[in-house]
Amino acid sequence: AVRELRDDVLAVLRAAARGEPRPAAAVRRINEHLVRRPVVRLLRPEADGVELRVAADGPPLSELLATVAAAVVELLAGPDAGRLALCDAPGCGQLYLRDRRNQRWCGDACGTRARVVRHQRRVGGRST
Repeated sequence: AVRELRDDVLAVLRAAARGEPRPAAAVRRINEHLVRRPVVRLLRPEADGVELRVAADGPPLSELLATVAAAVVELLAGPDAGRLALCDAPGCGQLYLRDRRNQRWCGDACGTRARVVRHQRRVGGRST
């Protein structure tokens, strides 16, 4: 069940990062977790504190799946949805939130790797 939800979450988040329509079957399965075990947002005493909590008692695995499904909905419906991106570096493909509009890599290591590959292609793999 965890792997199936992971695959659905990745499919939906990758589609969102690419600006493509969300896969209907994955959306349906994610929503089923939320319908079975609703998750509510609760305020914490801290000014910016919010917590997701499953509204009804149940097995820990069901709570975990519902909480993950709710977090996906929170991300895609929230202010950070437009920042979601896929790393452009060779061999990465990691999801991340952009810090700036033209950011192409999830981190410095991926940026370095991408620049090295681009340089090697330009010079034709010649050694000095």
